[in-house]
Amino acid sequence: MHLFSMLPYVYTPLSLASTLCNVWLKCGRKVAYTSMTRIKGYDSSQPGYYCNTICVSYHRLCFGSVVDGQMNLNAPGRIAESVWNSLPDRFPHVRLDAFVCMPNHVHGIFELTEIDEEQTKPRVPSWEIIRTFKGAATRLIRISPSKPWFAWQPSTFESILYNERRLNRARQYIYDNPARWTKDPFYRPDR
Repeated sequence: MHLFSMLPYVYTPLSLASTLCNVWLKCGRKVAYTSMTRIKGYDSSQPGYYCNTICVSYHRLCFGSVVDGQMNLNAPGRIAESVWNSLPDRFPHVRLDAFVCMPNHVHGIFELTEIDEEQTKPRVPSWEIIRTFKGAATRLIRISPSKPWFAWQPSTFESILYNERRLNRARQYIYDNPARWTKDPFYRPDR
């Protein structure tokens, strides 16, 4: 079962270009399909947990492979993981939670915390954090050998994890993802 069918809360599809990643805007039932990039009226800079799935363009396999239920990262995969781990250095109000880099996508949860009065950097919304991650990872992967074509899909899936139960389910999904790779909706056999 895919993360977004397990967690029935508001999330939006952020790309019409990806037929594999298109999802309905949910509020307990299916409603009109939308190409909104953000949840209308929601301030995504407020404290809370945010879960994101970010896919490689055309679902190309470029971050490594899954062997015996374990993800083995190659150089681009290690770069993506390193950029993710560096997000709290750039955004002091970000606390990282679960993360996994799969062969053609990443899943990550982060928490936006309250800002200390001593912090000089302003609070940024979750989409700005993801934009920064995608931009930095793209730049570093493209200058590495053999991946000058690298690109993310222009959008991501973002979910707001507004209670402990949903947070724990999302964490478990992320931890179990490599072991269930062949059942993943983004699965493509290694060539």
